[in-house]
Amino acid sequence: MNQLYPYTRELFLTGGIDWETEAMAIALYDAGGVYVDSHTLLSEIGGTQIDAGTELLNRTASDGYAVADQHTYAGLNTVDTVEYAVMYRTSDDLLIAHMDTVDGIPFKPTGGSYVIKGAGLNGAFFRL
Repeated sequence: MNQLYPYTRELFLTGGIDWETEAMAIALYDAGGVYVDSHTLLSEIGGTQIDAGTELLNRTASDGYAVADQHTYAGLNTVDTVEYAVMYRTSDDLLIAHMDTVDGIPFKPTGGSYVIKGAGLNGAFFRL
């Protein structure tokens, strides 16, 4: 289930989030956590964070689609399996989206490079 967090939807609708100018990243997690509607911050996510990610680049918004370049994680090597990803705003760790039905997830990092990309129209990660 790929899902925007409810509080995030509210912020998008009231102008509290600017997709194109605010830094967003995608963190990778093992199976220890679950999606909870009431979560608003990255610190509330259960499970082990495998990688915090870096800023998503070239973010655009068109026809309600939130598009960004695919994101590459290099050199991941851990005993944990990546089971889901969480998009968040890096300035305050505000949760944006929970993603567990993304191409390439789940995977077992073995030191190589792994790519997460939006599966929507033109590479969109979600649509409002």
